[in-house]
Amino acid sequence: MPAKIILWFSAVMLGLYGLACFFDASLAAGYAGLAITNTDARIEMISMYGGVQIAVALYCLFGVMRPAHYQQSALLLLVLVFGGLVMGRSYGLLTGSDGATLYTYGALGYEVFSLLFALFAMSRQSPPHSAE
Repeated sequence: MPAKIILWFSAVMLGLYGLACFFDASLAAGYAGLAITNTDARIEMISMYGGVQIAVALYCLFGVMRPAHYQQSALLLLVLVFGGLVMGRSYGLLTGSDGATLYTYGALGYEVFSLLFALFAMSRQSPPHSAE
């Protein structure tokens, strides 16, 4: 059950935010204090904050809808994605020279929670059956 909870939660959160960023490139840029100065920057925001998040959300849905085929790999994907985000934000906080805003701390909190929940869900999974 923990696997379905974190997969549904991630599908909804990443999917909605991804769709919002897909159709409004300035959304994530505004939260992070970034400026979109040309078409390349706009496309980068759409693809990374929109397209990638939508793709991960869809894979989470595969994990819910077809657990025998996708659940373990969807959980692993969440651990890797959220683990990478936590690593990057933590490194940025440790090496930054000025203070971060509520945006960074809020994102980090969400990512740590999601990482820990995905790890917990993975620990509750039965080991895969060997094909040998």
